[in-house]
Amino acid sequence: MPINHYTLKLLKDDKRKIVLTLVEDEADEKLEKLIKLLKAAASANRDLVFSYVGIKQWGGFADTFGVNKKSKLPKMIVWDGDKEYLTVMDLEMSSNL
Repeated sequence: MPINHYTLKLLKDDKRKIVLTLVEDEADEKLEKLIKLLKAAASANRDLVFSYVGIKQWGGFADTFGVNKKSKLPKMIVWDGDKEYLTVMDLEMSSNL
């Protein structure tokens, strides 16, 4: 699920941990494979919520996690919806995604 004002409120109300993937731009056509992978992971892991956000669209929100235009993207973190988060990995965007 992409992050927007509505989904962010839903995510904060949900008590599950959020696997958040930060990308440069949500509108990038290269993200289709990554989004399919996130959807498959969500189906297999119902105890987590999978989401993504583009720093181009939500730069201020991405700054919360220390991610900016100079960061290596995409980056995946696990977030509790409040203040606690853990960087899981820096993802390589390749033809394999």
